[in-house]
Amino acid sequence: MSQTYSDDSAGPGWRAWSKRTIFLAILAAAACVAGAIAVIFHLAVVLPAEKEILVGVVAPLSGPAAVQGEQIRRGATLFVDGVNRGGGIGGQRLKVLAFDDGDDPAKAREAAAAAAAAGVVGVIGHWS
Repeated sequence: MSQTYSDDSAGPGWRAWSKRTIFLAILAAAACVAGAIAVIFHLAVVLPAEKEILVGVVAPLSGPAAVQGEQIRRGATLFVDGVNRGGGIGGQRLKVLAFDDGDDPAKAREAAAAAAAAGVVGVIGHWS
């Protein structure tokens, strides 16, 4: 019961390829792998480093409590500047976006909605 296998039924296969064709196929595969690695590197390392982390400050920047609100904004900015001088968070810089709540609950709700729409990751303040 001896069985013999023949590649002839499946056609000539890869054995019919010339050395040049095999070399070009390997070169094309290597180029695809290198391109994929470059895209993954760009998406994982370069792109996030270009993006800033947005921090919202919602405080009374107008009205009778504007002096205290301005101090809240300045304190947050001072802290963020120090973090950025130290390299940011995970290599990403922070940016402060200030929103005025005017020491009024209705304006505070509008400021919170504006901060969320701007894409802040956290909020400092909310005086009212």
